[in-house]
Amino acid sequence: MRVCVIGGTGHISTSIVRVLLAQGHEVTCFNRGRRGEVAPGARLVRGDRRERATFEHTLQAERFDAVIDMLCFTRADALSSLRAYRNIPHVVQCSTVCTYGITYDWLPVTEDHPLRPLTPYSQHKTAADAILLEVSVRAGFPVTILKPSTTYGPMQGMLRQIAWEFSWIDRIR
Repeated sequence: MRVCVIGGTGHISTSIVRVLLAQGHEVTCFNRGRRGEVAPGARLVRGDRRERATFEHTLQAERFDAVIDMLCFTRADALSSLRAYRNIPHVVQCSTVCTYGITYDWLPVTEDHPLRPLTPYSQHKTAADAILLEVSVRAGFPVTILKPSTTYGPMQGMLRQIAWEFSWIDRIR
């Protein structure tokens, strides 16, 4: 497949790019080119997602089988995604488990759990997700939303999780 990763050099997306390449996919990373190099074998298209008109034009000019968007953080980003990805067969939106908040009605939390975002980050992600889901239901926009929880690795070690923020214990429970 021809896959575009919006981002591609961050904590989670670097691993995604490497796995896609190892599986034989053709990978393009769209990012500003300021946060390290893309994985060997991936193509870099430099651009800033926040420069919406250029971002949308650039993505519309390409032909991808899928886009994995690691940088859609707000409602405005999601609206831009709808314009940029109008001819993409499948879009994966990276959201966050924090959209569910920290109070749970049942465990394990399932996709139909009420959303209770507490922080500005999770509130913005919730708004972005809502736009994409609404257009998915109404018009068939082909989106899958991932909600990673506690993540760690070479770029962000476990110390970040256990030393400064403790809600990860509740999420694991």
